[in-house]
Amino acid sequence: MATGAPILLLLWLLWFPDLPPGAAGCPAACRCYSATVECGALRLRVVPPGIPPGTQTLFLQDNSIARLEPGVLAPLAALRRLYLHNNSLRALEPGAFRAQPRLLELALTGNRLRGLRVGAFAGLGQLRALYLAGNQLVQLLDFTFLHLPRLQELHLQENSIELLEDQALAGLSSLALLDLSRNQLGTISREALQPLASLQVLRLTENPWRCDCALHWLGAWIKEGGQRLLSSRDKKITCAEPPRLALQSLLDIAGSSLICIPPSVHVEPLEATASLGEDLRVACQASGYPQPLVTWRKVAQPREGQPRAQVRPEGGAPRAGGPGAPDTGSGMLFLSNITLAHAGKYECEASNAGGAARVPFRLL
Repeated sequence: MATGAPILLLLWLLWFPDLPPGAAGCPAACRCYSATVECGALRLRVVPPGIPPGTQTLFLQDNSIARLEPGVLAPLAALRRLYLHNNSLRALEPGAFRAQPRLLELALTGNRLRGLRVGAFAGLGQLRALYLAGNQLVQLLDFTFLHLPRLQELHLQENSIELLEDQALAGLSSLALLDLSRNQLGTISREALQPLASLQVLRLTENPWRCDCALHWLGAWIKEGGQRLLSSRDKKITCAEPPRLALQSLLDIAGSSLICIPPSVHVEPLEATASLGEDLRVACQASGYPQPLVTWRKVAQPREGQPRAQVRPEGGAPRAGGPGAPDTGSGMLFLSNITLAHAGKYECEASNAGGAARVPFRLL
């Protein structure tokens, strides 16, 4: 054993040479070991220059990096593992990792990401694990992860996700583990999970679930076979509302108790006249459970270039997006600087998981 130890040490030094901080081919203050570069906890504000192009593992955790400058990772095509957790990243530009086609693991836990743009992960066709826990994500839009066909683990726990769009997880046919625990999800659709043909572990606990008709499928699915994806702890999907079901487990509630109340809509006034150049506001009140989304539209849609209506939450500023803009509960149709083109029939629509209701309004 005594004679073998020096030989093993020599082999280690040959294969994993330790380059001191600032050595040629190693960024200042970082440490380099063969194909690994360690730049963690150095108070860095940017990715340091001079990282060897053959680097396969790059540690940049526990710094203050707020932005990945365009092209900063371009020379690092050999990267397999990139650790950027516990930094100050606020956004990812589309194609930020396009130059890393061999990347297998990407850690972005503990940053300040509030949203993920479609294309942010373009080019990562080999990625196996993506860590996004502990950020400030509020919603996941359709096709966010479309470019990750081989992803096996997606960690999204401890964010503030309220909305998971139906196609947000499209393309994740290889995903085995999905962690959505400790978010702000009130509901999730069957369609959102349909792309996950290889799913083996699903974590949904510690969300403020709204136990209504829209969540009926989840309880039935878990009881029929989905429970194989959930540990005993993960089966504790607790209702936050309605009040009569609060703190109860979804799996203990009869399907007949998971109800929705279809929308009821009241528009005041139902018709009006206005002088040219005036502004007009029309209130649309909607009730139901869950709280309906309210949308105004002009029945005969205006041609391009003609004035469009705005939906304004009552008492608030006009909403962006024109007549298709949704509002929750209370919607105000706002017509500014009225012209002859504004005349005609409008419609207020309120919708929730229980159905939809429409009431017309006419500007004479």
